[in-house]
Amino acid sequence: MSPVVLLLKLAEEKGVIASVRGQKMDRHGWGRVAPYRDYLRGLKFTSLPGPDGQYWPGLPSCILSLVPIWTSHETVISASNDRFPATKSLEDTGRIFRREQLSALHQSCTKAVFERIQELEEASKRFKRGWKTKKQKSRTCENSTTAEEEYYMTEDDYNLLVRRCEVVPVHLPGILATWSPCGEYMPPCLLDYWRFRTLRPPRAEIMDQRHWSLNEHKERVMKKRVWATDSCAEWAAFLQLASVKNSEVSVIEPRWW
Repeated sequence: MSPVVLLLKLAEEKGVIASVRGQKMDRHGWGRVAPYRDYLRGLKFTSLPGPDGQYWPGLPSCILSLVPIWTSHETVISASNDRFPATKSLEDTGRIFRREQLSALHQSCTKAVFERIQELEEASKRFKRGWKTKKQKSRTCENSTTAEEEYYMTEDDYNLLVRRCEVVPVHLPGILATWSPCGEYMPPCLLDYWRFRTLRPPRAEIMDQRHWSLNEHKERVMKKRVWATDSCAEWAAFLQLASVKNSEVSVIEPRWW
């Protein structure tokens, strides 16, 4: 578990992060996840420039807070991989350790849930392969050297890719947001946008809409990246919820949907 996740859990346990159940909407539009944002902003972590943009040494790029609103499970706090770009051996060790933890959560699930997770893993890999193929074809057709993060996918291409993957998205019960270590909102990547159905605060919904625009052909296009299938904070939160036993919490959608 990432040290910053442990820090947030400890702050929640000690009451440093105020109780959020039943809290009214905050004036900034972050609602029940606002205390987690405020706490991270107060830590004032320092970032450094890197080849893929700014990063926080030893910390994950993305931290998730999920607050239940219709169920009684505990608040979920998870994170992406901790980053150590300057020390490859430490970075690799951290990723191995995290994957072992996620695998342990997977193995602890019931047989039906275990198989459903496997299905989602395989579909996620197909989705990423399809996205990369479409991106490469787009750049070839346009004879472009556009960077990966600047690739725009049309709404029609996105819907076609979703249909080809043939998987039912998973619902995460509660309202969630993902943050950088300094408390800046992090929109979901295209993969998580597709495979997880979530409720996000009003402010987050507004910011997510900015990733849609119209291209020169008047087509709706989305500007999002796709990361590794198991490296994100949403995937870790999904496995935490999936491994809950004897609870009303269910992140597995009915098969007939």
